[in-house]
This record gives sequence, C-alpha cells and structure tokens, in this order.
Amino acid sequence: MLLDLFDIFMILHLVVHLLFIKHKKNEFKDYISWTLITGIAICGILDLTKDSISYLMISYHPINNDILNI
Repeated sequence: MLLDLFDIFMILHLVVHLLFIKHKKNEFKDYISWTLITGIAICGILDLTKDSISYLMISYHPINNDILNI
C-alpha cells in the first residue's frame, strides 16, 4: 500500500512539473532533471500496472475464487 502511494506521488510529481514548465522561476530545464522526473514517473506507472494485473489474475483465477470468496 505504501509503495502504491509512492507510485501515485511520483506520477503526480511529473504532472506538477508539466503544469509549471513555463513558470519564470522553473529551474528544472536540463536533460538530467527531466530524465529523472519522467523516468521515475514511468516506473511508477509500470509498477501500478504490474500490481493491477497481478491482482486481477489472482482474483479471477478459478482455483482462487473459493479462497477469496469472490
């Protein structure tokens, strides 16, 4: 759960940087900053996607339906 919140935070962090990209005091204009910001956001998206797919595969598996009471 805590890692999911961190993934969401990193995605929102990218969104905030994109919203303020034209701000006059923006200091995140170089290649390294944007590589780190977008790279971490992409990792967050991939991790959330992996967790969602894993949950769906376990939840809807015929053998596990009795265990999970679905």
